[in-house]
Amino acid sequence: MNLNWLKKKGLNMLVLEDGDVGKTMTHNILIFTGFVGGHGGAIKASRTYKALQEQGENPILVTESSYVPKLNRFGLIPDIIIEKGSSSEDSHRRVKPVLDSVDYSTMISFGPRTFGPRHAVENDKKVVIVDGGLPPFLGQLNTDHEKDVYSQATLYALTCHFPWEMPTDVEEMYGGITTEVLSQPLDKRTEEHFKSLKSGDTNIVDDVRRKFGLNGRKSLFIQIGYSLFDERNFESNGGWLKRQEYDLAHEFIINLLETLQQTEEPPIVFLDASVSAKFERYISDKRIDVQVYSFLPADEMVTLSRAVDLNVSRCMRGVTQFQISATGGYDVVCPCPTDYMHEDISATFAENLGLIRQFPFNMGELGSSLVEYVGSDHYHFSKERRMESWKQMNEKRNLIKRILEVHQS
Repeated sequence: MNLNWLKKKGLNMLVLEDGDVGKTMTHNILIFTGFVGGHGGAIKASRTYKALQEQGENPILVTESSYVPKLNRFGLIPDIIIEKGSSSEDSHRRVKPVLDSVDYSTMISFGPRTFGPRHAVENDKKVVIVDGGLPPFLGQLNTDHEKDVYSQATLYALTCHFPWEMPTDVEEMYGGITTEVLSQPLDKRTEEHFKSLKSGDTNIVDDVRRKFGLNGRKSLFIQIGYSLFDERNFESNGGWLKRQEYDLAHEFIINLLETLQQTEEPPIVFLDASVSAKFERYISDKRIDVQVYSFLPADEMVTLSRAVDLNVSRCMRGVTQFQISATGGYDVVCPCPTDYMHEDISATFAENLGLIRQFPFNMGELGSSLVEYVGSDHYHFSKERRMESWKQMNEKRNLIKRILEVHQS
């Protein structure tokens, strides 16, 4: 057999290509990542990996080839990299022999796709699937969302920073799957950074405010990444993005930019560089002051979201929303796309708890409504409620503790 050791930046990563068969490696916990868009899964995998190390575990990290840069960005170096398949069936075929070479007892799989978990259930291993949302569909054998795998998994952990309760019709839709709403994962270093921001460490926050010129003007951070605008993610291209979701995301950004330009004093607006480039004609030569960012260090991204006057999120249960809540930042939500991973339902649930104010993404005068919200009574007390809600989730529904309970059972 041919084991190809990839030396990159002085780091060793084992790349197993189609046809490779490796000697058996023994690890109690296997962390499986990849096959998803965005950065949320990579952030959660990084924090879970480090938190498990703090508990004396030595997980092995397995991913697919396109996901490596995302893991590297958050401080993780994969132990094994699998070449991504050209279809769901091909990816299943590539994953199986690689996981056969690892002797593990528990798999932690990030994201809803079942390429890794299928191996675990077929080999009577414990498996915890971790994601912010429920599977978009329950498919048959060799799809990327296999119903039988979900029903046989030990646990499907829905990460959230507040005690979301699924409506009865949603529960019935996913009957037979063991689900629990649990906290977002945290390692000790990240938790200490969050605590310093939450306590109002003026040096850290003020440094970021000075760097980005925030003093004296209202500022908004639009929390939306490029994956919803990338046509390569269309289902027709083998991805996960529906055309309707793509169109709704476009409608949201265009409406937001146009209505912000109509406000009496347009705020500073932070927007992902790739998203900004996509909507350049709505930004150039306009009254709005858009500051673009690209691949800021992870800690600085979190600090910037704490430093701005208002974060505008497209989803309620994501990693970004959690980070804003845990650090004492200010936030609203404009659920978009609608009918997407039950985000609109959970936003209404959170609003009813006094945790957030939601604004329809396509409402008229969206920009002025957001600017006027800054400094309101609800703006302040909802922040306090979000911090308390996260504290309770972390103490009573801790994901890392639950993973260890499953692993040790």
